[in-house]
Amino acid sequence: MASTKKQEQVKSIQELIKNTPNFALIGFNKIKHQNFEELRKSVRKTSAKIKVVKNNLVKKALSKLTFEDKKYSAVIKQSKDIQDNTALLILDQDYSGALKSVLDYSKTDENISFKFGLLDGILYESQDLSKIAALPSKDQLLSKLLYIFKGPSSKLYYSLKSPISKIINVLKSENLKPSKEEVSNNEWRNKIISKIR
Repeated sequence: MASTKKQEQVKSIQELIKNTPNFALIGFNKIKHQNFEELRKSVRKTSAKIKVVKNNLVKKALSKLTFEDKKYSAVIKQSKDIQDNTALLILDQDYSGALKSVLDYSKTDENISFKFGLLDGILYESQDLSKIAALPSKDQLLSKLLYIFKGPSSKLYYSLKSPISKIINVLKSENLKPSKEEVSNNEWRNKIISKIR
């Protein structure tokens, strides 16, 4: 009876990992249920999910997945050393927000940490996941990139606009109203050019 239940759990974990593009395993130890639920809520806001799993069931699910897809073979090697309580973090394509939530929460509660994860088909260890989580999100990077591209174009605009405004300011100046004699001799043009430079 218990073995059928475990087989169903293994199948469920296997389907979760198989149907998600990215996942990570999180270690938690001696954490209050209320704190874990707060972490779960913060991760859920980023469209990711956390599911508490048993280490042996994760290993079995990963070994079954290795037969279907070879990208899990490196994951199976990493999962042999899993200890303590484990939670499966199920991530979407944009995983930075969820990883950042876990990293921020791990700063307040040292009992939570990354174990390893598979992101975009590449296996990352806990230190690497922490580094990825510390990076700015995709939206932040795009806004910085847009700012970088906008900077030179706005400088060009003001550079082109500047000579025209200087000429207008010089012409509006009281001192440079040409007399009739200066207009006929073209002297006023020389005065304007010297003021602009």
